[in-house]
Amino acid sequence: MKVKLNLPEMLSASNAGTIRQYASDQRGSEYSEGFTGDKMTPLTSHIEGAMGEVCVAKALNIHFPGSVNTYGKPDLGDDIGVRTTNREDYGLLIYPKDDPNYFYYLVKGCSPNYRVCGWIRGADAKQDKYLAPYVNNKITVWRVPEEDLNPMSMKPPRSSPNDATA
Repeated sequence: MKVKLNLPEMLSASNAGTIRQYASDQRGSEYSEGFTGDKMTPLTSHIEGAMGEVCVAKALNIHFPGSVNTYGKPDLGDDIGVRTTNREDYGLLIYPKDDPNYFYYLVKGCSPNYRVCGWIRGADAKQDKYLAPYVNNKITVWRVPEEDLNPMSMKPPRSSPNDATA
């Protein structure tokens, strides 16, 4: 699903990403597992991640909270994680710490033009067939190819009417 962000949406995401980087610097936080800074700065990474969150929120017609310091909690709603990349050849990365009950969405593109590629439940992503070496084999991740994601036309199964897109 193609998503084009407008100026207010981009400003909201840029603001959230900048505040996230500032808060991270103030706490002296380590960069996430596997972050090398080869392709983008930490600030750019935070901003692009927030842009992806805005895209998924827009695609699902839900609120983008622009939250800060919410490590381990969902990016959107009660159970949505978002992974954003500017690389067309990349799949959706799932880490060992990722919640198996969340629904993870893959977003590809560069501001303002993105594509929300699809989603997968964390538990379904953590299969041996998706195991991949990452960053010089230092950490383990699951890399789900885009073609194995559920399409955006298919809604995730939810157990509660209070979940994000139920």
